Amino acid sequence: MNKKEIIIPFFVIGLTLIFASISFAVFITNGKSKKWVARKMKIGGILLTLTAASCNGGGGGVTCYDVAEINSMWINNTSQNGIELKLDTGNILKGSISTIDGKDFSFQVADSVGSKYQKGLILLDSISNYSSSFKIELDKNLKPGKYKIKLFASNLASQDTIEPNREFDLTINNE
Repeated sequence: MNKKEIIIPFFVIGLTLIFASISFAVFITNGKSKKWVARKMKIGGILLTLTAASCNGGGGGVTCYDVAEINSMWINNTSQNGIELKLDTGNILKGSISTIDGKDFSFQVADSVGSKYQKGLILLDSISNYSSSFKIELDKNLKPGKYKIKLFASNLASQDTIEPNREFDLTINNE
């Protein structure tokens, strides 16, 4: 422990006692004494400043929000179990990408073992406000079963060397 870590708590306790005694003086004068009210405001401001500085390490402003994820990808109509669809009635998945950084996007359909069944580019619709919608057309020859659909912020050649930005469970039903 350094000196600051030992001294600051005692300093805050002392200021709190001074603030309490000044508050009592303001109470006794019914708030009519400008001198005691001014002192109360000054000591209160110092206490608030010390409290705020101690909450965030004493430097800079408080940041409450995480930075938006770059190339955040999402597929519409995703449930808790992932994506479920029937290829005979619909093989197109719709989604969106926000906070776009780059121009190459791709997808991959694989099973739980890692066997790859389909790869393709994700073609973006018109980009507005750093976001865009997209469509992925799944191969109608995919067999019913459980797959993973992986979305990448890269071209097809880079898929084997990087992690996907997003991964969804994909269940293809026959009925």
